[in-house]
Amino acid sequence: MQRIAINSVLVLALFLSADAVAQKRVFLSKEKAIERVLKKAATIRERPITISEEEAKALAEAFGMPILDSRYVFYEAMEEDVVVRRAVIINVIGQYQPITFIVGMLPDGTVERVDIMVYRETRGSEVRRRAFLKQFEEKSLQDPLRVHDDIMNVTGATISSRSVSNGVKLALRLHQRLFAEASKPHQTNP
Repeated sequence: MQRIAINSVLVLALFLSADAVAQKRVFLSKEKAIERVLKKAATIRERPITISEEEAKALAEAFGMPILDSRYVFYEAMEEDVVVRRAVIINVIGQYQPITFIVGMLPDGTVERVDIMVYRETRGSEVRRRAFLKQFEEKSLQDPLRVHDDIMNVTGATISSRSVSNGVKLALRLHQRLFAEASKPHQTNP
């Protein structure tokens, strides 16, 4: 009887630990994500940005989440020497594991498209659905980009929904920092 109890406990422990182990699901490679967001541009150039430890701390405090990277690369789609769109790959912590996604934006800092590239949590991968990601389109830093405000969370994936929202906001802040002039709204002459 004692042996059966021990075996039952071991099987239960194995089952629970297997559930707790994250399952890495790759939905888009870096190359495919860039191609999808930058729409097969004739020329793509890379513009790196490095944030200081102080900037990372300030951003972490502002977003209520750790900043995982200190170096980001913006990919710029060029047509006849003019930037027509940009993209940056962001990593944010979901509940326990990183979520990797790409944010595509116009030169003025307006989000054009968001795609989940890698999801590592055991639950909540529904944030990769277009219905959720489409909410970010046409958003900018002038929008709250906040779950339960202008972004509706995915049921059962509230933490992942918040993480993606914060990551999009981070992408826009980095864009503003690197391309301050391009991010300013265009003013019309009176």
